[in-house]
Amino acid sequence: MSADFQTSLYVGDVWHKRLRPKRHAFRYPIYYLMLDLDAFERGTPVLPGGLSLNRPNLFSVYEKDYGKRDGSSLKAHVLSLVAGSTAAPVSRVMMLTMPRLLGYGFNPLTVFFCLSETGETLAIVYEVHNTFGESHSYIYCHSTPGSAVPLHDADKCFHVSPFYGVEGTYRFRVRTQADKLGLAINYLGRDGVLDMTASLTLAPLPLTGANLAKLFLKIPLVTFKVTAAIHYEALRLWLKRLKVFSKPEQAKIRTKIAHAGQSKNNGG
Repeated sequence: MSADFQTSLYVGDVWHKRLRPKRHAFRYPIYYLMLDLDAFERGTPVLPGGLSLNRPNLFSVYEKDYGKRDGSSLKAHVLSLVAGSTAAPVSRVMMLTMPRLLGYGFNPLTVFFCLSETGETLAIVYEVHNTFGESHSYIYCHSTPGSAVPLHDADKCFHVSPFYGVEGTYRFRVRTQADKLGLAINYLGRDGVLDMTASLTLAPLPLTGANLAKLFLKIPLVTFKVTAAIHYEALRLWLKRLKVFSKPEQAKIRTKIAHAGQSKNNGG
């Protein structure tokens, strides 16, 4: 799969639907940034007014919010996760993430696309964060660059929602087109039956100061709303008397390898 990923805005909706033990669904407008991780390495990338890397602004993105979360090179971290597992050398790494807004940010999911020199998708890293300050990476390496990325699975091994246990399987689906980016994650329970589906449907926009200002007004305080929505939807689920699972201790090894058609552990 060749993806013409460029530094840009991506605007659309996030949608969740639980199918059991009780049905529950919601949809919210949202927007993301698509950034080349080399921008952090260069130190002085050309960005529109209102957006900065590793320093305060109306919108900002900090390397310390991802990966090792110590301010070290984020690209080096992502490359270390896929080292020796890609069909060709990784040339670029593009990050799909929500920026901090007024200094505050929380990303339930950030996606790193590892691309070849010709733009073929070689690997995808899904970095998941929970509200306890923990993170976990699920990694997929594409064995046949140039073809569409197939459905790929990973055993669930990280606590996210208190209304699901740490068991079952995630099934990822990525679709890229010139005018749309789609990401769907199905969660299958221990019995292999679909419990929940979540999806992002996004369309690219030029990354300009004018477009950032329009989004700031159209979807105000979006990062604050993400956190508020998580707790609001949790309250709704609690009122529906869903079983609550306590958070287990996080595994020391924080990566899983996701393969097409099967799940394979890499510790954790």
